[in-house]
Amino acid sequence: MLHGLFKWELDFLFGWFLILDSLGGVQYAFSSLLIWGINK
Repeated sequence: MLHGLFKWELDFLFGWFLILDSLGGVQYAFSSLLIWGINK
């Protein structure tokens, strides 16, 4: 259960990264993850 959830989260983040990368927003992605990590 937990492993499946973790894998889903990784897949989601990786997919989000690919989308932003295609838009040229890698810098934005990293700053967003950083802010999200701090707020969490």
